[in-house]
Amino acid sequence: MDDFAQPLVLFTLILIATLSTGYLIADVPIVSSSLSDLYGNALLLSSIVGACASMSGLLICRRATCRRFLLILLAFFTGAFLLARDLHKDASSDVLADILGEDRLEAVVEGQVVTAPIPYEAGWAFEIRATHLDDKALHAENPPRLRIFYPIAIIKEHETYDQPVEPPLLPLPGDTVEGFMRLERFALADLPADISMRQLMENRGLAARANAREVLLVSTPARLSLRHQLERRLAARRIHLEREIGTRLPADQAAVATGMLTASRGLITPEFRHPFDLTGTSHLLAISGLHLTVLAGILWVVLGWLIGRIPWLMIRFGKKRVCGPAVVLLLSTYVLMIGAPVSAQRALVMLTIAICGYTTLRPFCGLHAISLAALFLTFLQPTILFELGFQLSFLATAGIILFMRNRPSWLRSPEPGMPEDTRTIALARRFANFVGISFAATLSTWPAIVIITGELPVAGLWLNVLVVPIFSVVIFPIMTASALLLPVVPEVAEPFLYASSLCITLMQQGLDIAAYWPGSTIRIGNPSVLSWMAGTLSILLLILGGLSRRAFLLAMTTAFIACLSFWCGKPANLPPMTRVHFIPVGQGDSTLVEFPDGTTMLIDAGGTQMGADPGLHRVLPYLKYLGIRHLDYVVLTHADQDHMGGLPALIRPFRPRYFIFDAEETSAHLAQISAKMQKYGATLLPISHSLELPLADTTVRVIRPIYEERGSTNNMSLVTSFQYAGAAVLLPGDIEEPGETWLLENQLLQRHTIVKLPHHGSKTSSTLPFLQELQPRIAIAPVGRHNQFGHPHPDIVQRYLKLGASIYRTDHNGLITLEITNNGEITVRTMR
Repeated sequence: MDDFAQPLVLFTLILIATLSTGYLIADVPIVSSSLSDLYGNALLLSSIVGACASMSGLLICRRATCRRFLLILLAFFTGAFLLARDLHKDASSDVLADILGEDRLEAVVEGQVVTAPIPYEAGWAFEIRATHLDDKALHAENPPRLRIFYPIAIIKEHETYDQPVEPPLLPLPGDTVEGFMRLERFALADLPADISMRQLMENRGLAARANAREVLLVSTPARLSLRHQLERRLAARRIHLEREIGTRLPADQAAVATGMLTASRGLITPEFRHPFDLTGTSHLLAISGLHLTVLAGILWVVLGWLIGRIPWLMIRFGKKRVCGPAVVLLLSTYVLMIGAPVSAQRALVMLTIAICGYTTLRPFCGLHAISLAALFLTFLQPTILFELGFQLSFLATAGIILFMRNRPSWLRSPEPGMPEDTRTIALARRFANFVGISFAATLSTWPAIVIITGELPVAGLWLNVLVVPIFSVVIFPIMTASALLLPVVPEVAEPFLYASSLCITLMQQGLDIAAYWPGSTIRIGNPSVLSWMAGTLSILLLILGGLSRRAFLLAMTTAFIACLSFWCGKPANLPPMTRVHFIPVGQGDSTLVEFPDGTTMLIDAGGTQMGADPGLHRVLPYLKYLGIRHLDYVVLTHADQDHMGGLPALIRPFRPRYFIFDAEETSAHLAQISAKMQKYGATLLPISHSLELPLADTTVRVIRPIYEERGSTNNMSLVTSFQYAGAAVLLPGDIEEPGETWLLENQLLQRHTIVKLPHHGSKTSSTLPFLQELQPRIAIAPVGRHNQFGHPHPDIVQRYLKLGASIYRTDHNGLITLEITNNGEITVRTMR
């Protein structure tokens, strides 16, 4: 009976996990009322059942011939599943893409809410299936999914002083919403190694995003399905808990507690998260495998203790077979209750398969479990292989398993019949195993991290050893228990919740210091394929060798080869050149110039009044990608937010040597930037008239227009120009017609081959006499996508085109890089 029950129980668990994850979480259509979809439904369901049976057999069967046959079956059913899902793949997303294109559309949208709202600093986000667009019906069988952002400012318009908006007044799953919205497709990648939000979101089934422009009309159907009733109840409890946390804790602590308990990370500011990213400890702030593993361990201990008090249950089933399904069920409930974020879905699937294998297999193989988990996730969403979160989770888990399989004998427990270790030796062995596990998990993620960030977070090797035990053993369990007890005994739970969240904020301050210690990170930029492969091989050899001395020496030899290929792999016959990078920072300005002698000059760094800081999210990652360690010169053209707002995020990581700005500028924000520049070693060079910087093969000239009346700050913009190999480059900031006239009158202009459009191509700039004097051949417009000013103005674009100039725009082309060789050849490279 046991031989038959074991595969049956395992098959049932995997089937339930597949159907619940696919139907409730991933929204894979299993049942449809349309008879035309009958074949697709049957193929989809049969492929799921067949794949689950194949996986169950692989976990249990030990004969090689059976395993090969089951692998063939698994591949067959996986292909059948992908075929069935393609049959279900609606054309509505393509229709919506054809309607929107690359433009924005404002329309009245009606649809059904499919996910609970997630809080952000400026509002709430949720997903709907759009059924109507301006009274026009969309794809009826499978409407397109939209990500809706509901600004809190609009919600508060209908709040009263005594009656704030409660969770039932927010759209919940099953509700129908209608309102005037602004729709657009997700943005494409516009920087190297950048994540394409369009590809990422469309892979997850989201066709576009929309911003509510007015209060949404929310209506609840008279009859709700059991699924929607469950989701609404869980969502209401989660939102209520988040509100309770927000009212009882300070802002940063509330954001951290909310992110760690309910996966609502939108409240955590990028500035707070930045030290965790730099030190390779950002997994602490997400609902990741670490969180769920800690919860699974706690639940296993508690359930094991309870089951031990029921003798008949222990005798009949055993502790493992009862604890395993119970832990999976409780973790699944927790994941659904917090809104089923993608990271929690991945961790849940991996833990479910691991627990199934641990409770049924003799012996248990971790590599088989993680391979089946990866196959299962790919089965549900094939494009998940290209998501960074999945790659990091899989690599870290695989590194831990490989280390545990290949660790040296002195890290293993004594075999039966051997003398038992003393308590001191046992504790030392456990600590050494933990250090090895931490090192293996950190090292195994480096190949993926270096491609995205251009840095190796060396500090993560020792910081994870210190931080993870404190977090997993003390802080996170206390925080979780406090949140569970908060509705019951708030007087007892609130102090513990406050203390645990305070520990995270103090940890953030410590990580912020450690992130900039010498040697904390190694900035290597974009490695070559050969050096990346050699570095990856060295990490693999080190982990496979169990971090032993022999493995360390072999890995260091391979790493040395990687370094040689990195430093010496660049072609030696490349001519000297100047590179000018126009970095897309939205509606702002940021230009990086790399001169032949290695001197770097950054002119402005973008900025915005609201939303993500482009200095932190655009300029800083790109400079790291280029491998730049220091900035020689930073030029601020003028003290407008869209030019200087991103500078503070760059001062500490790149420690500029010189800071050039307008000597008569009195902005308080500029004074703060100047003080921070001096703090980190920069020499201030305020300009009253002009400044010349003699560099190799060129002289950079920075001019400040002089007027009797100061007027607009745009006309005071510093104008930077230089000439290399016969190609002249002009970067005029935001000067307008008066500034252009002043430059002409003072005979400070000459013919320039490359010109950045003054004031982003505004109609108040780029006058005809100015352009006739310059005679530009290449014109660059740094503008934001769908900017409210209409930059660049169509008349200005036509003016440049009539003069024979080629125009490139950062909103259309993304990153624009100009390479000027020493023989005067100019190459324009664009991201798109």
